[in-house]
Amino acid sequence: MFEPGTPLGGLLLDFPEDQLPQAVIESEVEKLANVYDSLLAIVRDHEGDMQPFERCNARKALGALWQIANGMDLDPDQLYDIGV
Repeated sequence: MFEPGTPLGGLLLDFPEDQLPQAVIESEVEKLANVYDSLLAIVRDHEGDMQPFERCNARKALGALWQIANGMDLDPDQLYDIGV
């Protein structure tokens, strides 16, 4: 089990914002935005090449990342055009 504040894939889990410099927080938000943008590009560009289970899992992951990005006021695009 991961402990709060430990790295996981370059992201910090449950870090206390008041104890980290703003540059670190912005860096973590940027990483999340990059993951979201990368997965969105993969789904849009290669959806026809994916197996049904791959498509379903990619859409689920994208929907979850959209919720996080939206909650962080990153203004993500709506995903209705790809079935999410």
